Amino acid sequence: MLAGISGNLFLLRKMTPDDEKTSRKFDDIESLNRRAADMIAQLMAFARKGVVQMKAMDLGQFAHEAVKLARVGIPENITFTLKVDAPGSFIIKGDATQLQQVLLNLLNNARDALKGIEQPRIDMRLSRYDPDSQFLENHVGAHNHPHACISISDNGTGIPADTLKQVFDPFFTTKEVGKGTGLGLSMVYGMVQSHHGLIDVKSQPGYGTEINLYFTLQHATLHSSAAAPAQPETGGGETILLADDEEPVRHAVAEVLESFGYRVLQACDGLQAIEIFSRHYKEIDLLILDVVMPHYGGPLLAGKLREIVPNIPVLYATGYDRTHLLEQEAGKKSHVLTKPLDFHAMNRVIRSLLN
Repeated sequence: MLAGISGNLFLLRKMTPDDEKTSRKFDDIESLNRRAADMIAQLMAFARKGVVQMKAMDLGQFAHEAVKLARVGIPENITFTLKVDAPGSFIIKGDATQLQQVLLNLLNNARDALKGIEQPRIDMRLSRYDPDSQFLENHVGAHNHPHACISISDNGTGIPADTLKQVFDPFFTTKEVGKGTGLGLSMVYGMVQSHHGLIDVKSQPGYGTEINLYFTLQHATLHSSAAAPAQPETGGGETILLADDEEPVRHAVAEVLESFGYRVLQACDGLQAIEIFSRHYKEIDLLILDVVMPHYGGPLLAGKLREIVPNIPVLYATGYDRTHLLEQEAGKKSHVLTKPLDFHAMNRVIRSLLN
């Protein structure tokens, strides 16, 4: 659905006269669409089916940016501090979307625990941690390597010892009825695990809670990527076979492609795609395939069409984790994009595959 919304929004923006008020409305809708996509990605990640994009990142820089968003939900009467030891030295391999949600959930929980507390306070610190023997004994499978430790503490109500072991259980909550779903900390736990990280909770009723997150430090160097061109080159009448079983999504994407200057043939599933390709393979320049659809999903369908034209370029679109597909397609003329699509990015990939 979000892919269809983003496609139609892209087209509406192109069709609408450019004025500041209208542009702001489009920006708001696009922002909400991205937030909805992020929320779905987080839920799918918790179910271990999501798109997890692990890359080298500076956790210190990320913490400063993430806190800007989190501070919006923290009342002014709560003292909040962030301390980053040795900025620039905390390189980890992580997914920024997941880690943003982890920090938001933990900071929101700390905020809720401060209700009715005099001089409420939340402290967040990023520091280096070198595991000792006790840590390695407490965390089976932990590696004896330097870690980045994110610590979030509050002076709130605290958590009783008899419930502390349950805080990561799905649907368990210490909040009053209607104030919590019981999914926040269980999602945090799942996301930390997806980063091969560790989590500790210390709490004492009447004194507050401290949560520590540990991520293995990397020796990777961050490389700044060149800025993408604002206006990618348009198509030159090339023919694209687009296969997607969601009709609104398919029509929206086809119209966007046509606005870029391509000719588009549409298929509602794998069987129709094979039928169309068999008739028009001499004129089709590129395939855009949904990874999951009836009668041959994208990878299987691509294999069958490559029996006819071995080197046909393929662009896959998916809302799931693309890691396995990237490995499967290694060395082939293909690319994988995540839904909802960024259409300018999609066009740049198309030009790259065709050129």
